[in-house]
Amino acid sequence: MHTRHVICSFLPFAALFGSAYSQISGPITCSQGAKNNIVTADIANLAAAFQAGNVGSLSDPIDMLALSKGGGAQVQASLGSVQVLLDNNFIFESTHVSFATVAQALLDLKGQCCGDFDTCIPGSGVVKGDTGLQVDFSIAPFPFSAVRKRYERASA
Repeated sequence: MHTRHVICSFLPFAALFGSAYSQISGPITCSQGAKNNIVTADIANLAAAFQAGNVGSLSDPIDMLALSKGGGAQVQASLGSVQVLLDNNFIFESTHVSFATVAQALLDLKGQCCGDFDTCIPGSGVVKGDTGLQVDFSIAPFPFSAVRKRYERASA
């Protein structure tokens, strides 16, 4: 029997997703041309972890505090080869995002960006929190920090 570990952490400057009353809004953008190095099954397993409420130290709903209230932290969760990032870019507005919303967003993104393939490309979208505030979400290969560093070097 394999033990799966879901890693969660809070990083300064950003936060993402919606609440029990949230719904996915807007288009999903797939990173066309990016490496397809995310295992599609890991996306489904991370969505299942959110549905089951088994996401490490995160609480349901996820509190997405405004920057002015000490928030603006990037909320991330990862499992296997995938990492989901939630980001509240608003300075004065806070919201909450439910695990159910995150799970559905992951499954929607998987359906659009992965299709029936075993591996997937990164993607992003927007969900609404319980206050109606839009929160950015994205999936990236785990660890995302390595991907970000490569992107920053390439764009410099």
